[in-house]
Amino acid sequence: MVILPVQNGQENNIITILIMNMVYFLAEYRKMGFGTKLVKYWEEKMKQKGYKNVLTSTQSNEEAQHFYRKIGYKEIGGFKYFDDPYEIIFQKIL
Repeated sequence: MVILPVQNGQENNIITILIMNMVYFLAEYRKMGFGTKLVKYWEEKMKQKGYKNVLTSTQSNEEAQHFYRKIGYKEIGGFKYFDDPYEIIFQKIL
């Protein structure tokens, strides 16, 4: 997880955006509910701390995009970086 402070143009008013990054399960441990439980636990902890939304991303050629959609993340944009596959950015309102 990366915590990224972003200025919104007003002095002393910083927005904190939580970005979930690098969650990975070996193939033999996928589709067993571990990822869903882990992410939901993290989301609940972040909600308890007062955060309103979280972000994550995955490349368009990865299965993770289907996982994030299934657990309620919405695609909000993306970008292309040189020859890498398109990076999809997802958001979830907590």
